Amino acid sequence: RKVATGRRETMSPGPERVEALLSSEWQVKVEELAYRGIKLGAILDFYAKLGGGRGPMPHFDPAVSTTSDVVRSAIIPLSRGTAFGNVAYAVVAAEGQKELAERMVTHSWNNLFCHLVATVVADALGEPMFGNLAKQVAEANGLRALKARLAEA
Repeated sequence: RKVATGRRETMSPGPERVEALLSSEWQVKVEELAYRGIKLGAILDFYAKLGGGRGPMPHFDPAVSTTSDVVRSAIIPLSRGTAFGNVAYAVVAAEGQKELAERMVTHSWNNLFCHLVATVVADALGEPMFGNLAKQVAEANGLRALKARLAEA
């Protein structure tokens, strides 16, 4: 099949070729995402740096700041212009190494970021609910206690 593009004629790929190209591109993206894991310790270290008038998001408030707020105010700036280029924050946290994810975490941009972190902690601890953990994550002493508990688990 030939397609006129205005400048020259090109061969349009048939449906089989399009499917093969998409499958190949799809596989590359799936592998990229699968190796975009981040260790829970790195998430908690990142979280601990938020707020308190310092760090990548000085105005962070666990009772108010959403996942969207944290992504726009801290994660995107921390993942731009790095030694690894403009990359996902997981790449920065892993110092450029690929990290195979053990869990797939889905989230809502509008939920509180501390709830997202608490759900990941709850999963790691095998707890079915995250509410009490969210209270701990929101406080510096609670966060330290959770990190110690996770180290024992």
